[in-house]
Amino acid sequence: MRKEINELKLGAILSYVSLFIGNLISILYTPIALRMLGQSEYGLISLSSSTVSYLSLLSFGIGTSYIRYNTKYRVEKDKEGEYRLNGMYLIINIILSIILCIAGLILIINIDNIFKYNLTSAELQKTKLIMGILIINMAISFIMNVFMMNINAYEKFIVFRLISIISTIITPLVNIPLLFMGVKSVGLTLCSLVLSIIGFIVQVIYCFKVLNIKFIFNKFDKQILKEIFIFSSFMFLNSVTDQITFNTDKFLLGIYSGTAAVAIYTIGAQFNNYYLSFSTSISNVFIPRINQMVLANQNEEDISDLFIRIGRIQYIILALILSGYIIFGKRFVYFLAGDGYEDAFYIGLVLLISITVPCIQNIGLEILKAKNMHKYRSIVYFCIAVFNVFISIPMCKVWGGIGCALGTTISMLLGTVIFMNIYYYKKIHLDIPKFWIEIVKMFKGLVIPIISGIFMLDRINQSNLIEFFILGIIYVLIYSISCYILSMNQYEKDLIRDPILRMKGRLLRG
Repeated sequence: MRKEINELKLGAILSYVSLFIGNLISILYTPIALRMLGQSEYGLISLSSSTVSYLSLLSFGIGTSYIRYNTKYRVEKDKEGEYRLNGMYLIINIILSIILCIAGLILIINIDNIFKYNLTSAELQKTKLIMGILIINMAISFIMNVFMMNINAYEKFIVFRLISIISTIITPLVNIPLLFMGVKSVGLTLCSLVLSIIGFIVQVIYCFKVLNIKFIFNKFDKQILKEIFIFSSFMFLNSVTDQITFNTDKFLLGIYSGTAAVAIYTIGAQFNNYYLSFSTSISNVFIPRINQMVLANQNEEDISDLFIRIGRIQYIILALILSGYIIFGKRFVYFLAGDGYEDAFYIGLVLLISITVPCIQNIGLEILKAKNMHKYRSIVYFCIAVFNVFISIPMCKVWGGIGCALGTTISMLLGTVIFMNIYYYKKIHLDIPKFWIEIVKMFKGLVIPIISGIFMLDRINQSNLIEFFILGIIYVLIYSISCYILSMNQYEKDLIRDPILRMKGRLLRG
């Protein structure tokens, strides 16, 4: 049990190490890529990625149910059932990857008709090539998904995160020399495919050599197969919702405004991705544990306490990012992208506000999935996403990228703040009033940092890059001290203090 706890803690720590390294590299790499590729080429990669991402829906959410049923077999100590589950998932994913390739080919054939008004003939040809490479990458990832989910189900977070960290570091180390050699969007996408394949091979070797993964390809449990498809059908609907919510804006801008508008929106949305990744890196670590709690019929109060405890930790981190973005964001966008990307700051701000509540409550979705009660959320979110499309089209035509972001925000707030909090409280019996009382109590830790940030604002707007980062470090220190004293409870303080005391003890003994 002690080993599992250490794996969980170290996995969470490595999640943030991975995020820190990934975001730092992205911040350093993006300006190089933007300036060497230009708005058009950078926009082509973003537009192609967002378009192909719709094909990920063809996974039908099957992978999301794997951990649930893998955990079930392991709790029952049914190795044969686990091996049959592996075989069943692998066969299903191979079939889905074939369907993906066929659908991708149809999409590429029709790409001229979709983007003909705002893309040149050369841009259309490059878009087809990029999309073809991305589709191959996605098809392989479908097949490899069972290996990745196996590592996750066994809570081998250290290995999982180390692979992610190494991949994150290698990608720019390969891409930057290629950019200086004159390689453009198509070449970079091809390089990404090669690196992905190497990563997949490492995961496969680990699963066979360390986890002793096995496959049985006959006598599938038809009842489990039926349950998987029922469970996954609503996760599929949830995936449709996510695609509409987070990728439709780029698609609409590609149709109505062209690649430059897509590039600007992509820079703004990039901050949205950073924000999401910081939030999900915590909740993802707890997915197997939540499934175990639900399968063991642990009482609702314990699950609710976990929901609140994780939400508080996520709030501490995300409040730093959001407040820092409000104060430093405009200047940061300038350093990151240069002139011509001013709207990216406002796009990023609107999107960050829209996902703040779901980000500090995203462990609730994992509880829903573990309880197999996610279908109502999926239906409501889908309706909200459709509403998002209807309001985003006219707003896109009038206000461009900012209009798209506003449409997304309005729809997200309706679904994630109003509906989901009622649903969590009434149906899942999570203590939502206590959750919000705990979050509001933490607001006092924000007062000093925000006042300090306001006083620094004029200096920030005139700063050079080195001075900007010094001011940023000062703000993080002010925020950290203020939150530690005014916002954190004893459990959260111990999460910071205990590792420091242990390290101090080891140094003194050494």
